[in-house]
Amino acid sequence: MSHNVSSATQAALQDTIAQYDPIIGIISPPRCSSTAFARVFWQHPAIRYYAHEPFEVTYYLNEDVTTVAQQLNQPLDLAALEEARQSRQRTQPFVPARSDQQNHLT
Repeated sequence: MSHNVSSATQAALQDTIAQYDPIIGIISPPRCSSTAFARVFWQHPAIRYYAHEPFEVTYYLNEDVTTVAQQLNQPLDLAALEEARQSRQRTQPFVPARSDQQNHLT
């Protein structure tokens, strides 16, 4: 790691590496379908956690890499999100609108 990174940040990044193995990173310029690519990955059972653009805080908010390490250590749990989504579907059945309801005049 770089000598410009604090020891606390280095420790946090090492914790990330130890906790989430392997780590897959998608690096792309803006507007190149990286989110669509990530969503394809989310469908694979080997992909469990997701941290959305953790480095953007260094650019937009002028935060240091410590904030990035914190975000990487608190990713979204994709399995828990999917379980919650399926639970909502079981408790709130989908009722499609009839096509004639929107334009029906009586």
